[in-house]
Amino acid sequence: MKVLAGLTVVCVTIALALPPAVAQHTLAAKFDPTKPLTLRGTVTQIDWANPYAHVLMKVPTAGKLVIWAVEIESPILLARNGWSETTLNPGDQVTVEGFRARNGTNQISGNSITLVTGKKVLTGYNGTPPARSTGARPRSSSAR
Repeated sequence: MKVLAGLTVVCVTIALALPPAVAQHTLAAKFDPTKPLTLRGTVTQIDWANPYAHVLMKVPTAGKLVIWAVEIESPILLARNGWSETTLNPGDQVTVEGFRARNGTNQISGNSITLVTGKKVLTGYNGTPPARSTGARPRSSSAR
């Protein structure tokens, strides 16, 4: 009986912990991969909140400045790949490539951020910087 009670507690704990763990959306849920977009503008703010960091930027459009939100990866994954809170700073001139939000708001999934100097500070799928090389060789895709 004690084993059954312990197993029940473990199962309930896992069931309660699972929804937040899978709550993050896929790229295609919020952004439309058929609508690529390139923005050029000035960083105004960087929000390092979970689950995704955001870069806010002013983009000149039709003679006025429009605020856009660029969703990148989680602060934890960015930090693991060499980012810090000073990788981008307010005032930096950047070019961002990504996909437009499905709902038409001024949001983009940033999968590439390049400084005006030409230095790429972010490249990868949905904003994930490329993984650091482990020195391992890729497996051959040919049949063995």
